[in-house]
Amino acid sequence: LESLRLELENFVKSASAERGTAAAQRGRNGRTGFDRKGKGVMQGDGEHKDDENKRQRGGICKCCDQGRVYGHYAKVSYKNLVFWGHVHKDPTRAVQDHIILSKVTEHMSDNKKGSSFMEMVNEAWRLVLHEEGLTEKQFLRGVSVTVAARHWIGQALSTRFGTLAQALDAWKCLEDARGVPLFYCNTITANYTLDAALQQWKRLRQAFLHVQSLGSKKSLAMVEQHLSFLEGSYRPVFLRKARALERQRCLRYGSSTSSSTDASDDFSGSSSSSSNNTDSSCSSNGDIDSALKLQCESILRDWDRAVAKTKLRQNAAARRQALQKAEAQRKRRWNGKESLDEFQRRSKLNKH
Repeated sequence: LESLRLELENFVKSASAERGTAAAQRGRNGRTGFDRKGKGVMQGDGEHKDDENKRQRGGICKCCDQGRVYGHYAKVSYKNLVFWGHVHKDPTRAVQDHIILSKVTEHMSDNKKGSSFMEMVNEAWRLVLHEEGLTEKQFLRGVSVTVAARHWIGQALSTRFGTLAQALDAWKCLEDARGVPLFYCNTITANYTLDAALQQWKRLRQAFLHVQSLGSKKSLAMVEQHLSFLEGSYRPVFLRKARALERQRCLRYGSSTSSSTDASDDFSGSSSSSSNNTDSSCSSNGDIDSALKLQCESILRDWDRAVAKTKLRQNAAARRQALQKAEAQRKRRWNGKESLDEFQRRSKLNKH
């Protein structure tokens, strides 16, 4: 038992070190948010389909449809805003647009404390466009506003506007609807509960439908139908993730006093479901103990998998050695194709 305990301790320490290394690597790669891929639905009123790089959040993009290339354009994202340049047949003009967009983002990043986000964006665009001798209409093709909704429906949402002012108004509407932040980078805050997540999504959904009606040509009925489909298909994953995050918050920040037995019914507007048991798992000290027990069981399962994987690697190495040994023995046998004298001479050389 003592040897098993030591092995388990070593495994837990090594697993924690690997997780820390992986998190640091993700940080170096810039993967610090839930909406890092920028995948969106209902992309507004784009005339053409982008190429395979359409999920990237910035750079020089190719505008094409069914193999036909219409041109190139630049786009850059900054805090849930994506700025789109005009499509040019000459790629060098798209590169010049990207340089201008980079200047804008640099101005926004160097913002002085005290000014609001909307003032910062407007001031950055005013300075750069004045410096380049351009107007907003001459340079910008559109501005998209994205919503980080991956936690609730498995992907982000976005809608495009023709002017910067419209996009900033939509951004403010969505930020006001978000309310108290439940996430910070790749982790939850102390405010996270299942009820809070459902209420936040309810507000974001209503706000998104409102801004979608202002910026998109799609009918609201079609947008709402698509949202309902995404909610229904992702609902089991969301509920499983929400319970796990509640346990995580409980272990990190302590128990919560708020819980709702019918919280899952608020998601996608359903009145009855087999997943109605969504009580908070952190409402008492006994629940904290059960959460710790679940965490220990998870560690033991990981340990069993690691042991089984080590055995598989050892068995594979043993099989490779056996095959190599059999191949060497086969080569040392006389196959009758060469003369016996030549075989004996080659055998003596191999021995030496």
